Amino acid sequence: MFYFHLIFGCHQLRERSFIINGKQLPLCSRCLGVYGGLLLSIPIALFWPVNFHIAILLMLFMIIDGESQFLGLRESNNYIRLISGLFFSYGFVSIVVIIVKLNV
Repeated sequence: MFYFHLIFGCHQLRERSFIINGKQLPLCSRCLGVYGGLLLSIPIALFWPVNFHIAILLMLFMIIDGESQFLGLRESNNYIRLISGLFFSYGFVSIVVIIVKLNV
């Protein structure tokens, strides 16, 4: 698990990670959503990118979730962190696809 921290920069806090069969996953739930979402989003967004405004809203979901937790306004849970990471990745990849298509 130490190498995941070096490669992905994940804090790997146990309380913010999924536990399967008593073992902690090597990425926290938000990083799992972001990195897993990148793998899933690239093929999907190539054929079905969302428009720019929807992509920004998808990315804002994670930013608002993370900032509100960081400021102590609320406590997120692992499922919301996972979903917000997935949304962020799909929004980000969609924006990249839109920019690439505009420049081609």
